[in-house]
Amino acid sequence: MSHWVKSLVCLAIGCSVVSADEKKFDAEKILGKWTYTAGKKSGADSNLELIQKGTVTITKETITLQDEMNKFVIKYKIDASKSPAVIEMEITESPFGAGMRAVGIIAMDGEVLKICYNSMGETPPKQFESKEGESTNMFVLKRAK
Repeated sequence: MSHWVKSLVCLAIGCSVVSADEKKFDAEKILGKWTYTAGKKSGADSNLELIQKGTVTITKETITLQDEMNKFVIKYKIDASKSPAVIEMEITESPFGAGMRAVGIIAMDGEVLKICYNSMGETPPKQFESKEGESTNMFVLKRAK
């Protein structure tokens, strides 16, 4: 069956044709300012009132976390060929020093950004979840207005 006929059949029965490139994570879309909407560390809910006072600014090379008292600068690299995309991070500036690394996964749905990472290992989590007894942290952010 030719590609043209397959396309007509899909249109007639409602198939969705989405190429791999259309599903691929677009790192350009995460650039800008973000605010926290939820967070979990090792399965425990983060203090939402506290984290919502902070902001997250993402450039092509860094993620800056800033609250009333602390500033963290993290350089990052995203592997968009994986699904979900994998993010490698290294703290370059913080009140606690530099050099700490983490590997995680990252996804964006509209104006919502999810990051889930293993703070104690080099293997990214497989899902966007943080369970008690694990060193996995997960944060959900929305684009700042």
